[in-house]
Amino acid sequence: MMREVLILKHLDHTRIVKLIGLYQYKHRYLVFEYMETDLHAVLYSDQTLSSQHLQYFMMQILQGVEYIHHIGIIHRDLKPANILINLDCTIKIADFGLAREISSEYDETFHPFSHYYQTRWYRAFEMLIQGTCDSAIDMWSVGCIFGEMLLRKVLFRGKNNEDQLKIQFELLGTPDKSDINAVIPTHSKGCQNWVEKRWNLVTRCVPEKQLSFDTFLPDASDAAKDLLCNLLKFNPSMRLNASQSLSHVYFDDAPSILPVIIGQTNKFTFSTTLESMPTSQISNVLNALFV
Repeated sequence: MMREVLILKHLDHTRIVKLIGLYQYKHRYLVFEYMETDLHAVLYSDQTLSSQHLQYFMMQILQGVEYIHHIGIIHRDLKPANILINLDCTIKIADFGLAREISSEYDETFHPFSHYYQTRWYRAFEMLIQGTCDSAIDMWSVGCIFGEMLLRKVLFRGKNNEDQLKIQFELLGTPDKSDINAVIPTHSKGCQNWVEKRWNLVTRCVPEKQLSFDTFLPDASDAAKDLLCNLLKFNPSMRLNASQSLSHVYFDDAPSILPVIIGQTNKFTFSTTLESMPTSQISNVLNALFV
């Protein structure tokens, strides 16, 4: 919880839910600004959504993601339920419980368990094969959210990791070894065995049929399909980042959006001293943060 609290106290942006206070009475409570609903509830309601609604939602999500990546944070659990929304269609990103600092040690520190955290349906290819992870995993999740907005249903609804890969491959094609080589963790570089194990996993998941974006998304515009395709690249280095996505042709005719307010632009750093603290000391620090 301490990491989440410190991240939330650091964040200050129009597209990020604001932490109002920290209170303690028998239990610890985090109090946030009020938002009326979330994107998941909207997508699975009877509410009609126009193409302009989707453009407006996507611009705000990307602005929020651009900000958190700029200050050095990976959200790691972006999904419609964590995108809060008001009746005026303003959006704020929430739930930073799985968020982590982007650092050179990220792969080594979090790699052994990071692929179990993020909700499976929004989990990037590199997480499913236990490869190295960086801010590009959030962009894959944004792509999954965008696909869900276009379809009004989950884009990749896998039952387990292998089924998740198979469903991804049905729409996106099968990755090649260069895609696997692109996500080799630092500690496995030069290890052909790591690559072969992942390649064997990929070949087990090759689907019997191949879908196309045109048949899968018949009502989506060419620009929308192109944006989606470029957010769902297996190779993270080929995936659009948030800034590039905001400049995509899909937004050329988007409705105007109110300017964002940015209060904090310094990089977030989680003290290595706090990282190595015993549980008892962490509890003392948390108690000091709460009223």
